[in-house]
Amino acid sequence: MKKEMLISVLVGLFFGLIIVYGVYTAQSSLAKPELTTEKLEVSPSVEAENETTGILSIHSPEDETIVNEPVTTITGTTIADSYVVIFINDKESITNADESGNFSIEGELELGSNIIEVHVIDSDGKVVVKERTIIYTTKPLVEESSEVATDSAKVDQGE
Repeated sequence: MKKEMLISVLVGLFFGLIIVYGVYTAQSSLAKPELTTEKLEVSPSVEAENETTGILSIHSPEDETIVNEPVTTITGTTIADSYVVIFINDKESITNADESGNFSIEGELELGSNIIEVHVIDSDGKVVVKERTIIYTTKPLVEESSEVATDSAKVDQGE
């Protein structure tokens, strides 16, 4: 009885080791990537580049503008009757372009730097994205420049 038990355990270990070895070699042969020295270069076609640049034009605000108003109006032109999704610091606003392709929407700015992303989705599902950065400050912008002008006028007059 002990002899039969010992033989069955040894046979079980033998078959277990064979199965583990087979699984190991199968996984190691599948995991090896083929190394190639071939360089692949991809250059965008001129046709695709012209297609995406003509779809969306943002008229205002200009990029890197400094404003002292907490609300700004984003206006632009795109494909007629397309969806326009505007994100201002991850806050979403949705509108549609009119028959001429014009759109306009107001957005609330946070103090400091604000990233405005304009996404246009046409009827085919193509998405075009443009980004603007607007800086909102509570400091008066005009008074600073007039102070500089006053100070420079005093220097010119010899005061």
